[in-house]
Amino acid sequence: MKVLSKNEALCIGCKKCMVECATTYYKDETGDKSVIRITESTNDKFDINVCNQCGYCTTICPTQALTISKNGVITLNRKKCVECYACVGFCDTLSIHYFTGERKPSKCIACGKCAAVCPTSAIFIENLE
Repeated sequence: MKVLSKNEALCIGCKKCMVECATTYYKDETGDKSVIRITESTNDKFDINVCNQCGYCTTICPTQALTISKNGVITLNRKKCVECYACVGFCDTLSIHYFTGERKPSKCIACGKCAAVCPTSAIFIENLE
């Protein structure tokens, strides 16, 4: 199965991944609507927050709008979502987001667009058995 992985030691904080994500899905060139979050931690290091596809949100969703696809990616069925935002509130890694002006929550679907623009390969697609 292919998953989105990260190596925070390689992150230079350019936020190209955030801009690519937000532009691709929301036509937002600022990166504000990205489901990837790059934040500065300590000593000029950066934290990368992106969904690890753990599946916990699928157990919280009262309408089963969040499901695990056959390739292991958690996806949101927007037609089933009732906008309760339980998934946003209960996500252990704070990787499901609500954006002002949007009615449904958003999360990473491991599309790999961010990995394609990352100049250091801090975010990358990895094959897991």
